[in-house]
Order: sequence, then C-alpha cells, then structure tokens
Amino acid sequence: MTKELIKIKIDLLPSNKLDALRKFTDFMLCKANNEIITRHLMKLLEQSSAFNFLNDEPDLYSAKNLIEKYQ
Repeated sequence: MTKELIKIKIDLLPSNKLDALRKFTDFMLCKANNEIITRHLMKLLEQSSAFNFLNDEPDLYSAKNLIEKYQ
C-alpha cells in the first residue's frame, strides 16, 4: 500500500476516528523506535568486552550431576 493511498483513506475517515488513528500511529512509531534502539544496543553489547569474563567460567554441572537422563 502506497503512502498516497493511505492518505486518501485517512481523508475518508470521519473526524471522530482521527484521534484513534493518531494514537495508533504514535504507538507504531514508538514501537519502531524501540526496535531500532534494541538492535543498536544488542550490536554494542556484541562488540563490547563487558561479558568476556563469562567465557572463562568453569562448568558448574556436568552429565555426572544428572539424576535421570532423558533421551
């Protein structure tokens, strides 16, 4: 759907529905911005060395610690 078609459909809406449309578009913009921010934060965390200490953590449990083994 093109932006022009969306604009035409908005013009056809009754005025009492415009507030609901404004709220929905605000919600969609906020959601899109949050997704962008989350992607950037994840990228920064992947590139940082803040959690590298976890790579040297010893294994606390092994298969010997299992009471029952499921296959």
